[in-house]
Amino acid sequence: MARHPGRGVRAGFFSRTDTMRGRLSELDRIGPDTPLRLDVAARLAFPPLPNGKPSMTASGLRKEAARGRLAVERIAGKDFTTLAAIANMRMLCRLAQVPQGSISASGETERTPGSSSIPDARSAQAHLRTIAERLKKPSKATSGKNTAPISETVIPLGSR
Repeated sequence: MARHPGRGVRAGFFSRTDTMRGRLSELDRIGPDTPLRLDVAARLAFPPLPNGKPSMTASGLRKEAARGRLAVERIAGKDFTTLAAIANMRMLCRLAQVPQGSISASGETERTPGSSSIPDARSAQAHLRTIAERLKKPSKATSGKNTAPISETVIPLGSR
């Protein structure tokens, strides 16, 4: 095992600090319009999940490109995008903020949180009680007063 004098690292291998310095200098050269492979762009633009897995993948970026929301360049059969294109895609994907609606009858009255639905619940219960009382009563007759069958004379048919 050959050692570099004074470095304590095997010859031909970089130390961890050398690798980190190299990565930092590479990140300094990446601008908003630098073409990046989709997997690299996904790792740079989206943070990893708490379990360490990527929150966005090259596959996800390809799907967004197919939907027309991400600009992708295909060079020599490889897909590239930029951080600026990802920022634009994020603007296109952003959901519109919907203002929260109020359930109170008028916006002028100030009520304590949660109390606005209590009168509505009481009136709904009263309405249901009214329906239940109606269902308890016997239903009205649906046929006319005279329901006896009408008798007519029956003419027997002769046999052949």
